[in-house]
Amino acid sequence: MLKNIGFGDHISKVYFLFFFGICLLLSLSFLSGADIRGVESNVIFTIQQILVDNSLLYQNPAKLPYAITQYTPLYYIICDLILTLFDVNEFDVFNIRMISKLVSLVFLVASVFNINRIFRVHFKLPKSDAFLLVSLFIVVSFPWFIISRPDVLVSYFMLLCIDLFFCFLSLASKQTGILFSLIFGLYLLINELWRAVFFLGFGFIVCAIFFSLLMLSFGYDFTFFKENIIDGVSDFSLLYAIKATYQDFVLYYTFLIFGIVFFIKDGFVKMIHSKKTISFFLTFLVLLLLLLFSMVFALKKGSGINYFNDFLIVLLLLLGYSIITKKDYLKYKKKNFVSFLFLVGIQVSIVHFYYYSERIAKGIYEEHLSNSTLRNDIKYFLNNNIEDAYFYSDDRRINLNNFKNCILPQIEIHQAALNKGAYQYNNLREDFYNGKIKYLILYSNVRPILNIDVINYYSFEGEMGGLKIFKYKEL
Repeated sequence: MLKNIGFGDHISKVYFLFFFGICLLLSLSFLSGADIRGVESNVIFTIQQILVDNSLLYQNPAKLPYAITQYTPLYYIICDLILTLFDVNEFDVFNIRMISKLVSLVFLVASVFNINRIFRVHFKLPKSDAFLLVSLFIVVSFPWFIISRPDVLVSYFMLLCIDLFFCFLSLASKQTGILFSLIFGLYLLINELWRAVFFLGFGFIVCAIFFSLLMLSFGYDFTFFKENIIDGVSDFSLLYAIKATYQDFVLYYTFLIFGIVFFIKDGFVKMIHSKKTISFFLTFLVLLLLLLFSMVFALKKGSGINYFNDFLIVLLLLLGYSIITKKDYLKYKKKNFVSFLFLVGIQVSIVHFYYYSERIAKGIYEEHLSNSTLRNDIKYFLNNNIEDAYFYSDDRRINLNNFKNCILPQIEIHQAALNKGAYQYNNLREDFYNGKIKYLILYSNVRPILNIDVINYYSFEGEMGGLKIFKYKEL
């Protein structure tokens, strides 16, 4: 596909310059001490907890410290294992963040090799064609596959599912991984491949039992599993999805999707003519199920454009397969179509630079260059005054620096679940009123927290930087 236009073409030079820029941003993100996307601090907090005690992976969200682990356990366990092997202290927030990103990077690289193998070995694409599509995979997935979150594990095992049916490990990485079990199961049922259905189901059950027993043997506790990964993500809103997810999806990928659909439309009927073909599988996977399920899951408050990552990956696979089946079309149109892919890659990269360059730079500055001692001052203050009590803070980095005494570290999940009545907050109200929560560290004056009126129970203690400290009043 690139042979006739070559890397000397002007638009290809511009594209690969932008691609290099994305790789540079990816590298610089390791130096950033702040969340880049997806509230990584929520994941970091859980990792800190299990570095102390594995049984704290899934805690009771309705009791101190009111923590919620919002994903299934595989990513946390991998990070816990590696951090323990390297003897990383639970208070070493930056190294925990960096090593958890390295875990993501390893699975990103593994995904790159896997998707390239599919293009080269299964689809027989020329090396240059595969390279372009793999580079688009990296651009499209940025920054979600390089941050302290399990998204990359889900997609990695999804790619393995195509060859080896690693369905359970995808589910063990994140709840949305259940999609691949459903999709592959439906595909096998449609084709009446009963033996494969049996092995898929049997393998899923055996893996689930083995994985659960392994976790229990290492002290991970499932008592509050449902309360964390199901009850904590039960608030859905169409208005939220339109503003926070669908809008971004349209901004990023409208041109890419329409371009690919235009490219494959002539052979669409042929592609789905036989239910047992690769093309039917990919088309069925993308158009009929994965996009639909992604749109439904994106209704969850707190979701983001990452919910469409796997749809886009399979769309690129479908494009790669289409290329080898449309040689006559490519003979006359390939230069224009490749130029279009370059333009799409440039467009998506520009949006990435706009959204993430400042975030990454700000995180690097705050972590390595800033002379501010604000958070260290607050950490010192809490260490000397908190004793066996707790505090609530608006600042996530303060929470991580003092994670053993903070409450509501994943406050936005509680806020989203509040209207649904997922949890009872009677204990929280009592903890505020009886002084177990000794300090509030806020950007504003005292305000209700999760609809609990705490104003009359706290008095102004002082200010550090832009943060106000309020202390519980002995009544």
